[in-house]
Formats: sequence, structure tokens, C-alpha cells
Amino acid sequence: GQWQQVARLDLEGYVGDLCLGELSKGQPSMALELGGEEVGGLVRLYDFNGFAPQLRHSQQVTKDHVRALNLELRRLAGRSLLAVGDIRGRIALLEPRGGKLVEAAIVAAPPGPLRGLHLTRLFDREGIQLLGSSGMRGAVWMADGF
Repeated sequence: GQWQQVARLDLEGYVGDLCLGELSKGQPSMALELGGEEVGGLVRLYDFNGFAPQLRHSQQVTKDHVRALNLELRRLAGRSLLAVGDIRGRIALLEPRGGKLVEAAIVAAPPGPLRGLHLTRLFDREGIQLLGSSGMRGAVWMADGF
């Protein structure tokens, strides 16, 4: 198919990453990180009215306002989670509560640049797993028990 613009957001900054997922059951949502150069970590959450994104919430989520270039938004095991990986390798698992994002867990990625995050529920294991890749040679790792 061809590229067709269906909606547009004019933002004050550069988008580090964006992802689609569910914050509320059956309701598509989008998370994106805004910043510039080395300063960022502002996450905006949007709900959709058709194809038009509607701002739901905006919050600074990284320590020291560092960039967060890896986002993952999923609803698993009855929980909505946003994984935010910053440029220092700190990954925050955040849950929406009371109109804001609250830390559910912090994970330290192995050394090297973070290259991706994925929240999943493997097989019939209890809890939620976080898969990621970091380092120049693409080491893949998994954190369990969230």
C-alpha cells in the first residue's frame, strides 16, 4: 500500500520512540517520548478517537531528564504496563494509577546501548517477563517476575 496521512501531531521536541498498545481494555493507546539532544524523558500518552490521537497524560519519567529511546506499552495479566528504557540502561516499568504513571519496578539492563524492549507472558509462567537487547553485539536477555 501507499503512505496516507490520517492524523497529525505537531510536537515541541523530537520523538525518541513511540509505541501502540492498550492502557484500558479494548482501547488503543499510544505512548511517545519527547526531548531534544541529550535532554528528554517526557512521556505523553494518547487515546484514540478514530484515527485522531487525544492527549490523555503527560509526565516526566526519567531521572535527570535523560532520553528514553525504548518504549513498550502492553496490557498483560489484567495489568497495563509501560516499559521505559533510558539511554543509561535503566528500565522503569510504569503502571497508570490515579491519573499518573507510577513505578511498578526498576530493571538495570546489561551494559551497552539498549536496543529494544518487549513485555510478554511466556507459556504458562506466573507474572510478566521483559525481553530486551543491549550491547554492540546484540546480547538478548530476559527479566522475570513482574
